[in-house]
Amino acid sequence: MKAKAITTLVALAYGACGCGLQVTSGPAWSGERNTAVAMSGGLTMQALRRSNGIVGMRATTRIDNGLEIRSGMVHAGYDFVSEGSRLSIEPGIDFGAGGPVYPIYSGVGAYCGASGNLRVRLLGSGDQEPAYNVAFGFVELVLNPRTGFWIPREGVPTRVYHDGAVEMGLRFGFGSDLGSTSQGLPANKTERRTSKELP
Repeated sequence: MKAKAITTLVALAYGACGCGLQVTSGPAWSGERNTAVAMSGGLTMQALRRSNGIVGMRATTRIDNGLEIRSGMVHAGYDFVSEGSRLSIEPGIDFGAGGPVYPIYSGVGAYCGASGNLRVRLLGSGDQEPAYNVAFGFVELVLNPRTGFWIPREGVPTRVYHDGAVEMGLRFGFGSDLGSTSQGLPANKTERRTSKELP
């Protein structure tokens, strides 16, 4: 089982070969009219040069006289990238545990929802150049809308609470062509090139 999990992670890393640290903040709402300011931080894989499936994790806090961690999420989705564009779209699904940003019940509940990242590249073009790069960094502006439902613990009268947020922030990423299936080609061109064909 452990070997299978490691093999799966290696296969995912081979396809994406990039990772990012994302920090966002913005308004969040829970239930009918309960609102609060949320801040989220997470680690995620990222598609480089070609569209690819990704996985990541995220923790969300409430900004109210300090930072109070409210939930932890696992995210899985698909990262759409295109040649010559600084814009990327990353829709996906979320599963997690904890509670809404605005505390409307006590205890730990379960979460299921959908989220997306609309990203615009601000700095760094290592994965957009027709060149083999051993390592490169980049910074992206991120818009992160999400929506879903919390299922509270037993004993809470209301069985399901709607939850949503619209956050904005930055993603600081790192990538490499060492394990990339594109091997230095522009986005979504998957043919391999020999060393003589590389610039």
